[in-house]
Amino acid sequence: MPELNRKIAVAIPVLVAVLVYSNSFFNRWALDDYALIANNPTAQSIGGGVGGFFQPYWPPDASGNSAGLYRPLTMLTYGVDWALSGGRPELFHVSNVAMHAVATALVVLLALAWLTPMGALVTGVLFAVHPVHVEAVANVVGRAEILSAIGLLLAVLAARRYRAQPKGTRASHWLLLVAAAVLFAQLSKENGVVAIAILGLDHLLDSRPAVRSTFNMYALVAAITIGWFYLWASIAGSAVDFTVAPALRWLTYPQRLATALPVQLDVVRLLVWPMNLAASYDPQLIPQRTQFGVMAALGFVTAFSIILLGLASLKKAPVVAFALLAAMVSYAPASNLIFGAGLMLGERTLYFSSIGPVLVVGWLVANGGYKRGRQMLLGALLLALVFSARTVTRNPFWVDMRSVITNDMLEHPEGFRTQIRIGEAFEAVGDSSAALRYFLTAVELFDADPFASEPLVDLALGMNRDRLAESEAKRAYLIAPFHADIVALYSRTLATVGKIDSALTVARSGYERSPSAGTAWLYLEIIENTGAPDWQLGLARARYSWLSGRVIEATHQLGNLGDVRIHLVGKNDFCWELDQSRGIVAALDAELAANLETLRERATCSPVIR
Repeated sequence: MPELNRKIAVAIPVLVAVLVYSNSFFNRWALDDYALIANNPTAQSIGGGVGGFFQPYWPPDASGNSAGLYRPLTMLTYGVDWALSGGRPELFHVSNVAMHAVATALVVLLALAWLTPMGALVTGVLFAVHPVHVEAVANVVGRAEILSAIGLLLAVLAARRYRAQPKGTRASHWLLLVAAAVLFAQLSKENGVVAIAILGLDHLLDSRPAVRSTFNMYALVAAITIGWFYLWASIAGSAVDFTVAPALRWLTYPQRLATALPVQLDVVRLLVWPMNLAASYDPQLIPQRTQFGVMAALGFVTAFSIILLGLASLKKAPVVAFALLAAMVSYAPASNLIFGAGLMLGERTLYFSSIGPVLVVGWLVANGGYKRGRQMLLGALLLALVFSARTVTRNPFWVDMRSVITNDMLEHPEGFRTQIRIGEAFEAVGDSSAALRYFLTAVELFDADPFASEPLVDLALGMNRDRLAESEAKRAYLIAPFHADIVALYSRTLATVGKIDSALTVARSGYERSPSAGTAWLYLEIIENTGAPDWQLGLARARYSWLSGRVIEATHQLGNLGDVRIHLVGKNDFCWELDQSRGIVAALDAELAANLETLRERATCSPVIR
């Protein structure tokens, strides 16, 4: 094989990365771009981005709920782009492509530790043009994947330099760079949590002996990871249960495995031959399976075989071992095999994992000898051309929301979210009848997701289809009676159709199951429309303020209750209100608490069961 300059081996893939994505520069907003950037004040200034370090990634909904995601560094980059561009989406897309080019360069540098410059160049070019990256690069919010990969790759490269440095100032600099890169990856996207495993794998496969102890490095990375876990759990972790993919919600662990294991076959397909792509892999693209079958067995055998092959290559082909095992480790958090993830399968979640197959191809080119190596190079070139064509033709899919909706409907009409998006498009132009048909189709395609009922119920109420709205809201409520949004959907629907008592009962049961700001607000909203007395409204408002973190406001509201007098007519209401508020009242106003307890005894409320 001809010799190749290392700098050129890096430069060519970077240039190719920019060229294949140049037709995405003028893309606009699509899908999650609207909620996370275009309509999100946090993403629209540098100050907002800095404030995002203390907020979940997704803006909270009307009930105060948010997805269990924490990506403050990614949010900060949105704020920077917004400040520089005045909110124009073009700069966001240019930034995504530039970040992808940086990641490509780092992949080549990673490969050069094991491969010849030609093998590393092939690796870099294939990574640059891999079609599975289109969702991450051509859709703005895919940036989180790119940033996290950059952090992980920088950490590996810095750790190599740290292991090779004797004691001194330079070693400390590389150690600090490792720590900064790990933190960069974790604050960009949650899958940066695998950093310590990736670093350990690369260390294990490094043929050069370390000239210094690495205990400090791993201890520092572990401390950073533990600190990140604390931040994530404190700021966004409480909402993680409902970031689980719709097909997996409420399944037992064996049932989840039965559904998730066959998906590993799709993962391999997307990494090796990513010609058939989709915006979302929901039922029925990936069916829900609750019993082990042939497909689950094949998925298990495939995943286990990749791990075994990686382990078998540890000594003979370290680069192959890293390629296979690092791909498995990096995909593990999103695989749904360990715990439930927010997606059944997402092309963007394979961004770092795609390093695996392209490293293997680079190794084949670098180790094929002169004649076979030329044949391998020709095959790799042909593969790169095919991948490039697919990437270039896929980029326009993400031009804007209309393009996504139209093309998704043509490619995968069986997806229930596809039907919802079409329905929302018809609703936006005022065609309620067509929208209703698509919303009904979505529910028929997959009736296990209660959130699919929300647009259908809202539209049915607007069309005065009260019976349809009530029955669909009830169906969703029976699926998830413990989720604040679904409780609110059913309770508000009942109130809208005039069934106030039933709405109140549902709101109360929702609060009892899950006391939160969302369920407290829902209950307050219902009783405000029933002519409730001041004492009842006061306690309800105080509960909402307390659960929203506004302690001073809650204290003030309790202080305004004054001399609470209860009549026998209000006995049941009073007993329930006091039982739900006694902890809050006791914490904020001891005198009022004693007064209420006396009144509770006079009302002969039932004893509280603890």
